[in-house]
Amino acid sequence: MFTRPAPKSARAQMKFLCTREKGSTKSLAERLGVSRKAAQRYLSGTSTKPNERLQSALVQETESEWQPQVRAQARQRAASSGGLVISCRLRAASADGAAPAVGARA
Repeated sequence: MFTRPAPKSARAQMKFLCTREKGSTKSLAERLGVSRKAAQRYLSGTSTKPNERLQSALVQETESEWQPQVRAQARQRAASSGGLVISCRLRAASADGAAPAVGARA
């Protein structure tokens, strides 16, 4: 409903998680259970195909971080906006009760 799709590629997922870790590849690597060097290879694009364990960890961590962030942003936008504004115009009926023709002035 409020969400955009989460990043799909390993590099995009790594970049997203690295920003959530405030740019620390060390904490990102610990979180995913890989070496710091491996995390840097995925961030730089040198490595593109993670093994099954790393892929499942990337998907799980990305989705756990992505959904709350996007929903919180949507809630904040809805709360800070003025709400929904509906604009309408009333067309006056003529003396015989018929609605005037479009473009006609009463």
